[in-house]
Amino acid sequence: MLDTIQPLSYEQMLGLLDPASPPGFNYYVKANAVQRLSNAGIAAVLERGAARTTPRSAVALRRFHGAATRVPATATAYAQRFEQYDVMYLAGWTDGEDGPPHVDWVRSGIEGTEPFAEEGIYVNFLGAGETEERIRASYGPNYERLAAIKQQYGPENLFQRTPNVRPARPDAAAAA
Repeated sequence: MLDTIQPLSYEQMLGLLDPASPPGFNYYVKANAVQRLSNAGIAAVLERGAARTTPRSAVALRRFHGAATRVPATATAYAQRFEQYDVMYLAGWTDGEDGPPHVDWVRSGIEGTEPFAEEGIYVNFLGAGETEERIRASYGPNYERLAAIKQQYGPENLFQRTPNVRPARPDAAAAA
């Protein structure tokens, strides 16, 4: 049976997500990682989820555990290799709607989980406007190594979309 399964091209694989984000919609997403879902944390998530501003908005909880937590923190760029729950707030609205209320709903949800959250998050969940501290916490002990690589292969910082690892300054390496 497995020999009849045809692999998807990269373009086809990316296209699988198209129905979930049709043209004419806007999205804003932020996430926090929490190690334990306490009663207060669950209450905060439920309260904010119930206040969503559009039917295309949602709160997603993703459990990070198992084999992914048995990889050493320095084995890949992603350092948050401990059991956790990612709490993600996703707002979606049409071009004709006013966006700020939906963005505010996401931000409020994130603020509600901050007392329970870790400093870092899975790097693909980092978005625009993240602080340097949160980016560094998300890469953990790997940040300096990644900055050195970026200094070697991209010192002009051309690829600086969020989350941006800034190239290490050559003088910083000499001072160490």
